[in-house]
Order: sequence, then structure tokens, then C-alpha cells
Amino acid sequence: MGSGGGAMGQQESRGKLAFSASGGKPCLSDSVVTDGIWHHGAVTFDGENLRMYVDGQPQKQVIPCRAEIAAIADDLTIGMNRSKPSPREKGQSFDGMIDELMIFNRVLSPEEIKAMVSAVDPRAVKPKFSKQQVAGRLRQLKLLFEEGLLTEDFYARKVAECEAAR
Repeated sequence: MGSGGGAMGQQESRGKLAFSASGGKPCLSDSVVTDGIWHHGAVTFDGENLRMYVDGQPQKQVIPCRAEIAAIADDLTIGMNRSKPSPREKGQSFDGMIDELMIFNRVLSPEEIKAMVSAVDPRAVKPKFSKQQVAGRLRQLKLLFEEGLLTEDFYARKVAECEAAR
């Protein structure tokens, strides 16, 4: 996603997903996505309008873009433009992670976007282990580490995996 801004103030776009094409007005998500959980963002362009979806839900703002999106000499920017930021981008930052980026050469339907979200949404996945099993595994790891049978790096990775499974 590109960074928001332009005529809109930074406060109005802070924490929201934003996408703009060819230097046009940014399309913003309805609400902020700074709640510490993963969100699926998608933007479509059907030749007339830019539309954004967050977690499979269409957002209210639709940006008319009646002309073809122009090719530009700059690189595609995803996240934050740190190489050649415009004056409006200089004070903005991107504090997050991006994973599993996909770019399609056709417009996805709302149903296709929802199907992709349900296929990758970690909140839709049931845990493999009970809380008691995870707690027991953490105790075992700690004992093995204290006995010097695990390296610090391996121990930290396994503890992180257990914490993610909680």
C-alpha cells in the first residue's frame, strides 16, 4: 500500500491503509489497522475506480480514476517511499510488516478477495494445541535450556512458536 497524505492531513490518514496511483488522491481504509493483528488489504482498479478491501470487506471510499493508470519511471513503492519521498511523504512513516504480496493483471471480484482472506486469515485457523499443552511444552523447553541442552537461539525460536500458538 502506498502512503496517504496529499490534501488530507496526516492525522486523518494515520494508521489507515492507503493506496494511490499515478500521484492521484489516495484511497484510504475506513478505519485504522494498528491493533497489532494481521490484516488483509486489497485494492482493485477496474479501469474507472480504485476500490479498497480490508479483511475482505469493501471500504466506503472509492476513488474515480477515469483514465488509465500511467506508467511511471519510478519503482513501485510498497510500504514507505524512502528513496525519493515527495514533500508530503517526508514526515510519514510505515511501522509494520508486509507479507505475501500478490499483484494480478486483472480485477479480482469481491468473492475472490473474500476467498483469499479466508484462506490466509490466521484468526480463522483453529489452534493445534490446547493451552495446557503449550504451557507444558514451555516448561519442557525451559528445563532443557537450563540444563544446557538447547542453544539460546533455538530456545528463543521455540518459545516464540509456543507464544504464537497460545
